[in-house]
Amino acid sequence: TPTTATYTRSLCGRVRCVQETVSTQSTWDINLKDSLMADAAIKVLEVLSKKPTEEQQKGVEQLIVDTIVKKDIATLEKVVQYVFASQHLTTAHKAMLTAIKGKIKDMENEEVIAFVPKLLEMMGNKTLANEVLEYDIRCQLAMAYSDHGEYTLAARSLADIHLDQVKEKLGIEKVVEGYVKITEFFLYGENNADAYTYISKASLYIDEVKNDTIILKHKYCYAQVYDANLKFSQAASLYYNLSQKASFGLPEAELLAFLTNAVTCTLLAPSGTQRSRLLTLLYKDERTKVVANYDLLEKMYLERFIKMSEVKKFEEGLKPHQKSVTVENYTVLQKAVLEHNVLALSKIYNNISFDQLAKLLEIPSDKAEGLIASMISEGKIKAHLNQADMFAYFESDKEMIQRFNDLIANLCESLNVLIEETSAKYPGLKSIKSQVSPQH
Repeated sequence: TPTTATYTRSLCGRVRCVQETVSTQSTWDINLKDSLMADAAIKVLEVLSKKPTEEQQKGVEQLIVDTIVKKDIATLEKVVQYVFASQHLTTAHKAMLTAIKGKIKDMENEEVIAFVPKLLEMMGNKTLANEVLEYDIRCQLAMAYSDHGEYTLAARSLADIHLDQVKEKLGIEKVVEGYVKITEFFLYGENNADAYTYISKASLYIDEVKNDTIILKHKYCYAQVYDANLKFSQAASLYYNLSQKASFGLPEAELLAFLTNAVTCTLLAPSGTQRSRLLTLLYKDERTKVVANYDLLEKMYLERFIKMSEVKKFEEGLKPHQKSVTVENYTVLQKAVLEHNVLALSKIYNNISFDQLAKLLEIPSDKAEGLIASMISEGKIKAHLNQADMFAYFESDKEMIQRFNDLIANLCESLNVLIEETSAKYPGLKSIKSQVSPQH
């Protein structure tokens, strides 16, 4: 009498025999071929369902491996369906999923895309004890989608596992790595809003990560998300931080690439305190002198006027999203240069007419007025407009300090008047020996 293991191997052999025989009968109907092989596989499973746990696990694993090696996806689906449906093979679930995970790498992308979504659907609520296996299988499905250019499907296939709910079993580093992968796929698919959502989820746990590679990937991915969402100041700051990570063993070429990205995003950033800080950091960094567009960076730092013709070469090297158009119908670069030029002019002129400003900026007069008005309202420039005489009046820091002092003096004078009136009305009150004066 043969042992159970011998009998199982014999049955698996029958499956291979049917597969090999049918493969030589090219005139047979495809449905008949699938039926023959699936029937033989089911026979194996019926025998295994009556065997001890260890033999069940080994038998199911061997059957899965043989079926995948023969690239018989139809039979593979039937085998998985039977194992999940059988009340006698529940202990073989993990062995089956482990075998599938190990052999998916040998399947064609088309086969993975055809089979794995059905597998995940069949797994249903049976994954409670197999989160790690499910995650690994989903990763391979995501890579298959990615290789086909289906980046959003790749992201969704990973996002569906809800990593934050299984972090205890996966481990924090795997969770963060998963969120970063999802973010990358969404970025490739130009789904920037979802990319921001998932990199933000990764950030909740990044402080607990010790793996330098994951930390760098997270930071780089975050910079790309900010870049893609046109938050150029934040992107530039992260790119610059990455360019200083020589201690992580990054090659000089990568560090220079990060520095170049930092320069690009800084030049595209809206005017303001954050960009001024970035300009200072980059201009004083000796490495920046070898970066393309250093001359443009220098002009911005030194607050020199920039002609639109001077930024043509820089504009040609921008990525598509960096050429997007604002609500004012300017490109991101045009808006950044226009705001810079208004600030540069404020260092030269005490006041300027809207027409003259428009001429220098090479835009219509009404747009020049609207531009400077929005900069004033956003606190990007110290100035006020006189629409009666169609002039903009720039205020220096010294003028602002004087105006602030005047306001303080007016407040003190008003307070003195109030004290005097109160003392006259209520003479019985304790006299105030020292009044407030602007000098105090």
